[in-house]
Amino acid sequence: MSGGNSCPLGGKLTCSSTGSLKLTPDGQVVAFSPAEWTSTSATWCDAHGLDGGISSYAGTSSTAAAAVDTTAQNLKLNLMVGAGQYAGGRVNFDSCVDASSFNSVQFTASMTAGSLAGCTWQVQVETQDQRPTTSTNPTGGTCNSSTTTCEQYPAFTLAAVTAAATTFTTPFSSLNNPANSTIATPSQIVGLQWQVNSGNSGSGTCTVELRIDNVRFVSQ
Repeated sequence: MSGGNSCPLGGKLTCSSTGSLKLTPDGQVVAFSPAEWTSTSATWCDAHGLDGGISSYAGTSSTAAAAVDTTAQNLKLNLMVGAGQYAGGRVNFDSCVDASSFNSVQFTASMTAGSLAGCTWQVQVETQDQRPTTSTNPTGGTCNSSTTTCEQYPAFTLAAVTAAATTFTTPFSSLNNPANSTIATPSQIVGLQWQVNSGNSGSGTCTVELRIDNVRFVSQ
């Protein structure tokens, strides 16, 4: 299956005022439509030229898998979280996005199997200054993992998710700043991720399937 939109291949992330991608007023990122998603390369490309891929990650004793359901047209995350651990899935950008003209990130989510009982879940905004310099596809992260802890992305703990698709809107002002970055989050966005964490003071475990769709930036 091939998407209908055309985007340039990803190169090096550049978050300068001239190098970053300015989004159109609709703030669209991706809705995993047939025009946006290309199964053969496992990449997405929206109508405005923003493109990227998907990936998953997990801590010790946890597992994660990310895939696009071409029938439901959404991102499917299958996550198993062990005690004291985490698992998640990402929408990676091939361009640095300057979303300073918006004040929130928005998406729809539903839970189609399993349970989050014993866990919590977050939306996290990937920033260039916390992306490791060793990261590829694309390159351009500026965090030196040999001298500091990287991937301390701004995050927000979300409300409960149900089987019914629900719209979640998270203001940038609600995100935490674990790395104490002095660079404004909206000016250096290189991806978005959804992470499930062990709850109950680290003793909680869970297995869950989440669906993510209609990802965009908005002002409210």
